[in-house]
Amino acid sequence: MVGTCLSMDEVGKLARKHGVIHPDASDYEAHVTVVSYCQGRNPVSEAVQQTLDRRHALWVSASPRPGPRRR
Repeated sequence: MVGTCLSMDEVGKLARKHGVIHPDASDYEAHVTVVSYCQGRNPVSEAVQQTLDRRHALWVSASPRPGPRRR
């Protein structure tokens, strides 16, 4: 999702805002770092989720909610 649903500019801004890369980091460094942070729940992954939720709010709200799991 990172790098596909978020532009590299957005990924870089998000990573810099959260202080996880240095100001002169390459797009590759920003991408790898943000992907790594998205493996768990933390401020960076939460920011990615919020960005995607805002961008796709119409689709998220129109999607049916999953029901109880069946075995």
